[in-house]
Amino acid sequence: MVNLKALVAGAAGLVGNLLPPRGEAGRLRRALKAKDLNETYKAELSAELAVVLFACAPGENVTAKAFAEGRKHAELAMAGDPESWAAFRAERALHLALGDAEESLLPSSRALERDADRARGLAEHASAMLVAACSNACAARYLEMKPEEQSRGMETASARRAAALWRVMETGRLLRNASDAAPDDADAAAAADAAAHYVELDAFKGSTTNELIDLAKCRPYVGTTMDGRVCPAGRKKKKKKEIKPVVNYNDKKIGPGVVKRD
Repeated sequence: MVNLKALVAGAAGLVGNLLPPRGEAGRLRRALKAKDLNETYKAELSAELAVVLFACAPGENVTAKAFAEGRKHAELAMAGDPESWAAFRAERALHLALGDAEESLLPSSRALERDADRARGLAEHASAMLVAACSNACAARYLEMKPEEQSRGMETASARRAAALWRVMETGRLLRNASDAAPDDADAAAAADAAAHYVELDAFKGSTTNELIDLAKCRPYVGTTMDGRVCPAGRKKKKKKEIKPVVNYNDKKIGPGVVKRD
């Protein structure tokens, strides 16, 4: 059910915000109506439908109607085996739909404890880690724009930048480990190669907020709610006012702003 190639590629930032194919929600709804579905497959279908319903275009939040239906299917997937991949995926999708990027790390971190299919667990966690990096980078930008809301401890722009940078670096390490766990998986190897520069970042040197947003491919999240705040677009650079040269009586440019008189 899970598109592992899309998951790994998305975690490495190889593609933008992955929207489901047109008509995918209808296909999954029809599949769920089939008779004699075993519980495992039904949970996988429900989890996948929740993910599809929660998906939205860059800069948009999930609609109330899609959220209500998606939550119902996410809870159905989570009601079965709590340690199944369907439950992990549904719980993570629900956290993200609620805008809780940091909370979405919890189900994928539990998935790492599974012995079976460790490569997939690492890729899932890497994907969640990169979203959490974006949440922190967006928070840093917000606090830079509204310094009066900064406080001691974690709620400062510099602390948020540091948290975002650590999560970007951790994404690279997780994808490298996923590739090591599945050496014959070409997609995992490609994702690890694409994110190799994440591991080589200098945590002591730090990065600007705009650099972090570009590194983690956070542009699709601008305008969406993440961890209680709307990710801001940032300030637009003001264009410098152009001073046009003044033309003298002989129609020769002698400016700017100076007129030579006879």
